[in-house]
Amino acid sequence: MVRRIESGIPGLDEILHGGIPARNVVLLSGGPGTGKSIFGQQFLYHGLKRGEPGVLVALEEHPVQIRINMANFGWDVRKYEAEGLFTIVDAFTGGIGEYAKREKYVVKSVDDVPTFIDVVKEAIRDLRAQRVVIDSVTTLYITRPAVA
Repeated sequence: MVRRIESGIPGLDEILHGGIPARNVVLLSGGPGTGKSIFGQQFLYHGLKRGEPGVLVALEEHPVQIRINMANFGWDVRKYEAEGLFTIVDAFTGGIGEYAKREKYVVKSVDDVPTFIDVVKEAIRDLRAQRVVIDSVTTLYITRPAVA
């Protein structure tokens, strides 16, 4: 029997017979404004409530704005960050020429693929993350198609 991970998305777990198969990679595709980022954030937050550490790799939005957006849905991650259960890998601010000073994990350039991978792996390893969301893979396709 395949172990499944609850997504926390109402209705989806039922369709998927209990959730996403454990240790699977899921690619969520859709146009702008279809809820991909919200889906990923809700998936991570659901895991946090269950004690499952999570990492959000931010490629398209400032980490501060991500926290604000999540809090607007009632998903306040600050407590989980303080407990070492959640972190944001900042792969966004370097691309706009401003490095976030608040984040522990920062990718200064997604063009530097080995460093990008190392920083993401470090965050996953440090937190023992069980859930990881990369938002969005589209950025990797545009900047480094070979990586995506």
